Amino acid sequence: MDQNAIKEMTAVEAVDALVKSGMKLGLGTGSTAVHAVRRVGALLKEGKLNDIKVVSTSFQTTIECEQWGIPLYTLNSKDIGGQLDLTIDGADEVDPQNRLVKGGGAALLLEKITAYASSLYAIVVDESKTVENLGLKFPVPVELIPEARLSVTLAVEKLGAAAALRELFAMANKKK
Repeated sequence: MDQNAIKEMTAVEAVDALVKSGMKLGLGTGSTAVHAVRRVGALLKEGKLNDIKVVSTSFQTTIECEQWGIPLYTLNSKDIGGQLDLTIDGADEVDPQNRLVKGGGAALLLEKITAYASSLYAIVVDESKTVENLGLKFPVPVELIPEARLSVTLAVEKLGAAAALRELFAMANKKK
């Protein structure tokens, strides 16, 4: 079975086991979480789920939800009231103590806020995401405000790590 099929199977199993009609649901970001979005959308279309209110953790997930006709809200929406029943998300790495590296897809802050607002938090990963030590296969993301860039870079380097600025907009402009 190829890696994408394993991710899809894992996400489908999580949705089938955890998502119930009437839930306020957070849906995460990334290559595994997108399969959870698609499963929720399919179950809604089939009438097997209803009255689901979804909070998305990223632009990518919002677009996928819109394509599936999944009702979207914000955490500040009166219908959500700042609290979710469940969030399903993926991770970039998971170690044997279930510590995670998340946010490599640049959704770190929204993923953390959504997780905090959730009564239940399910991380869906396949075996390719399991590691013995975090940060060796995948860079550990640190989100910061622009005014703190130099201070945070110095602090990260003081810890013995190399800091690299992710420049999404610069990469997008080079392709034009």
